[in-house]
Amino acid sequence: MATRDLVHNLKPTRGLAPAIRTSTALSSACDTQGFESVVARVDIGTFNDTQSGSLYIEAELQESSDNSSYTAVADTDLSFPSGRSTISGHATGTFVQTQTTGNNDVSGVYEVGYRGSKRYLKVNMRLTGTHTNGTPSAVTFDAGNADYSPAQ
Repeated sequence: MATRDLVHNLKPTRGLAPAIRTSTALSSACDTQGFESVVARVDIGTFNDTQSGSLYIEAELQESSDNSSYTAVADTDLSFPSGRSTISGHATGTFVQTQTTGNNDVSGVYEVGYRGSKRYLKVNMRLTGTHTNGTPSAVTFDAGNADYSPAQ
């Protein structure tokens, strides 16, 4: 029986280094070439400003075939963990939303799988309203199901 371990079968990529953010930030790209699956993760720490209907954070997955022109991922190309679903009423590709009205998230780690066919992915972490004190956050990607093992 062969053993498998994730360390040699996933390719991690940092999208946004952990930092206290007070404004919208676009992650660096995750190149999915040579991999058949990818998970994008947003880690949001304790809010340093009071979230409300006009002060909140959203994370949107974006895709590109050329690493130049990015568009929001279609909601049908997002794969949510059990118990989570597309966030309606917000931008296409949104998988995190901390607005206190309607469907909202709190500090924590949020992930979404990608089912699309584009080579490059980014996360747009959009901060709406005036975030005076900021909120710690980070973005990471894990590419898996490599064409060749170990993943590189």
